Amino acid sequence: MVTNLQLGLLGIGGLSILGIYGFNRLQEWRYRRQLESQFKMPESDARVGQSAFGDPESRIEPRLGSGVAAPSPAVGPGTGMEPDDLAEDAPEAKPMARRSAGEESTGIDEAICFVGDIRLSAPALPEALAGVMAQAGALGKPVYWVGLNPRSGVWEDLGVQRHAAYERVEVGLQLADRGGAAGEAQLAKFRSIVEAGVAGLGGQATWSDVHEAVSRAVALDEFCAEVDVLIGINVIAANAGTFPGTKIRGLAESAGLKLQPDGAFHYCNDEGVSLFSLGNLESTAFALDNMRTLTTGGMTFLFDVPRVSRGARAFDQMLQVARHMVSALEGVMVDDNRRPLNEVGIERIRGQLAAIYAKMASRGIEAGSQRAMRLFA
Repeated sequence: MVTNLQLGLLGIGGLSILGIYGFNRLQEWRYRRQLESQFKMPESDARVGQSAFGDPESRIEPRLGSGVAAPSPAVGPGTGMEPDDLAEDAPEAKPMARRSAGEESTGIDEAICFVGDIRLSAPALPEALAGVMAQAGALGKPVYWVGLNPRSGVWEDLGVQRHAAYERVEVGLQLADRGGAAGEAQLAKFRSIVEAGVAGLGGQATWSDVHEAVSRAVALDEFCAEVDVLIGINVIAANAGTFPGTKIRGLAESAGLKLQPDGAFHYCNDEGVSLFSLGNLESTAFALDNMRTLTTGGMTFLFDVPRVSRGARAFDQMLQVARHMVSALEGVMVDDNRRPLNEVGIERIRGQLAAIYAKMASRGIEAGSQRAMRLFA
């Protein structure tokens, strides 16, 4: 039989649990408001993407070129790289002028693509091109198809379901990505596939010179390799200790990061685009079903430089979260060589970020733009 005393104790216990939960929620709300007020990202900064995650001890940065991965430019204290006395926020690149639909070519980003201009003998639905689109898409490089809507005069992405019939179509094969540059044989095969496919529809395709496209692919590849940098900041346990997964998850979620299927927590803007990520320094990926039992000697914050618009601001936001975790877990913030990351090293990284973003802008490949997101996919 339950006595009044027992009922009273149960009630007090329930109120205590509610009080603790409410206090934790209040702390989470306060911390997130602090982050948002200090590092509010404007809507124009939404064009960023997710960071790849790997073990920092053996991490190899993607490098465009031969298709073989090689170390990217090192970022961090002691690397010998010096800032070029550039402003922290790189100047914005001027958008490329788009020609009107009545001129010779438009619709595809010719700065990064080998483009074919297709004229069909009669308007055709996108389904008529499905076979050639599939063959071209299997060549190992992104391929883009657009059609000129005869009613609106607007170029439309044929990769999206369309019901209009098109007589004028453009197709472009991307000249470079993180897998390397497109070669002459690859471009020739692409051209052959397209020409054979549209011939069956009574169409013809005109192209720019293949040799010139190969030269552009190599130059674009070399440039991208110079700016393709991934910044890693590690938070490790002091005295060879470990961090419990429950605390990592609690701190990450209170700072606004959410665990994603790739095994890392991501901090996203209001549009759901990842600005930076937090993964396990050890080989085990973070997952909802292992955070209660997992322990680790450290964590890694990752920042994919060319994919983040106005990255200096996002970097400072990542640094703020890292410092909070260092304080809460009594850890140490270090670089990939396990050396303490001090203010001198952080300022050097900021200078390198400014130099990289200025270089990208001067080439018309602004960080975080659609063009950059395609090149550094």
